[in-house]
Amino acid sequence: MSSPRPELLKAPLVHDSLREEDSFWISESGAKFPLIGTIPVLFPDARLALAELKLRSQALINYYEANVDQLKEELRGPTLSKITRDRLEKTRKIQIHHLEFLRDLFSPLKLNQRSQPPAPEFGYRLPPSQALQGYFPNLVRDWSSSHGENEKQFELVRDVVGEQPLGRLLVAGAGAGRLAYDVHQHLGPSETICADLNLVLTLASSRIVRGETLKIAEFPVAPKNLAAAPGAIRECKAPAKAREGFSQIIADVYYLPFADESVDTVLTPWLVDILPHRLEFMISEINRVLKPGGRWINSGSFNFRFANWSDCLSIEEGVEAIELNGFRHEKIRQDLIPYLRSDLDAHARSETVTTFSMEKTGPARSRVKAPLRSPWIMDANVAVPLPSNAQAQFAQLESQAFVISLIDGKRTGLQIAQAVAQKYGLPPNEALDAVVSFITRLEDDSILRTGIWA
Repeated sequence: MSSPRPELLKAPLVHDSLREEDSFWISESGAKFPLIGTIPVLFPDARLALAELKLRSQALINYYEANVDQLKEELRGPTLSKITRDRLEKTRKIQIHHLEFLRDLFSPLKLNQRSQPPAPEFGYRLPPSQALQGYFPNLVRDWSSSHGENEKQFELVRDVVGEQPLGRLLVAGAGAGRLAYDVHQHLGPSETICADLNLVLTLASSRIVRGETLKIAEFPVAPKNLAAAPGAIRECKAPAKAREGFSQIIADVYYLPFADESVDTVLTPWLVDILPHRLEFMISEINRVLKPGGRWINSGSFNFRFANWSDCLSIEEGVEAIELNGFRHEKIRQDLIPYLRSDLDAHARSETVTTFSMEKTGPARSRVKAPLRSPWIMDANVAVPLPSNAQAQFAQLESQAFVISLIDGKRTGLQIAQAVAQKYGLPPNEALDAVVSFITRLEDDSILRTGIWA
């Protein structure tokens, strides 16, 4: 089972009933929520969210197609040493394997291969920090690792859960799914629903927990030697099929598709400090869906990086905020455990993990909702507001576009700088410095190169 029955959930935001019809779940108000395979996409605006997921997926495929083409071209180089040629050939094979893995994984999306995606600036935006491959190493770690990371974290959760039954369990931000799977298999919840917005992790783990073995590429961050540099293909599989009652949805943890007080336990693994809004929004939503006396179990890092210093809570401040919003802490512990260690990688990392159990004792002080997208994004008939710095931004973009228009593979940097100096009235030396700085940033820009926005 990879999808829960629609009658177990509610439409996000409005919380009305859902029914399945063809390839959609449809709410009483008529809102449609598409299925990717058997997994429902339950975002507040599912149509635009699906459009962006397709955009990101196609961009990721385009990126790896370009990698494969580039490696083929580099292998034609006449001066390559034998060991370099061997490394590039192995790298290309693994890149091809990963490209085919992604094509297969995204097959339910029915993407047009090698089509040029529209600019990512347009349309509904999922959190830019949550890239499709942003947590890809976790998929390999969860289902192929022998470094003991999964076992150590599960034991921490088992300790704070104790002997109390979990009942209906929601795993918010389930990621690659191993902790959710282990809890479901060994701690006996009556039902486990995993919610995450990462399409790659959700689609891959849904196949693994059903008993498939997936061969997945591992790419080291810092290869420790020549043999490790191309990466490796790992066999990823679950110890056994997930028992009945384990299901997955694609959803926003700020707008959970559950009725008020409908969940016995919420588990948040490695989630609370990577979200884009301050902690109180998550506290409010978790409190909303939990039954009176229900429990919130958390395990992961607790290290906020918001723009406002006041929102970067310590664990003591976090516990205070949680308790002020309808919870009583039962148990809290912090432990140093290994994190994403690999025999391919020169980096070996450890993380201090905060694991706690909180009992819901009452409603939150106020039910606050994380802000949705701007009205003009949600409704194309609403006027787009003029940003306060629009003129400055336009001037910057216009000058950058002018420089790019001069780059033709023939003009020198000095010639481009002379044209810039004449157009904008800059001293020649300042114009040259500005041109060199801008073109250098273009060359160094790794956004499309790494696929980070995808």
